[in-house]
Amino acid sequence: MTEKHAFFIEKETYDTIMVMYKRKNYSCVSDLVNVALNEYLAREHGQAAIRILSKEAVSVIENAILLSERRINRFLFKIAVSDTEMKHVLVNGYKRIAPDFLDKVRDRSEREVRLKNGILDLRTIVEEIQDERERENDEE
Repeated sequence: MTEKHAFFIEKETYDTIMVMYKRKNYSCVSDLVNVALNEYLAREHGQAAIRILSKEAVSVIENAILLSERRINRFLFKIAVSDTEMKHVLVNGYKRIAPDFLDKVRDRSEREVRLKNGILDLRTIVEEIQDERERENDEE
């Protein structure tokens, strides 16, 4: 819905508007002023980029960001799993490593990373391994 309002504009600004609306193929001065005002207000108030950019440009930017986030998340997950594996290997390093040990460590590390969102530290792993060994020794 369009409403009619009166505004005061400096002569130099109005002259520029008169030249620009024709150059930019707007149908009238009001269209140019409305677009310019909307863009200014969107920038000033930090509103969504869709008010400034075309929908296609926003879509392209959002998709690029989404793809980057997915790649980064995959890399971070792989790093967290490898880090957890290394912690288990270090803790168990003084024992002879059985052939299936690394596969078990990988599975366990992956589960722990999924459950704890990668928030693990070496101290926690050492304590868990020591508790397991104590339980095993008590059972024997």
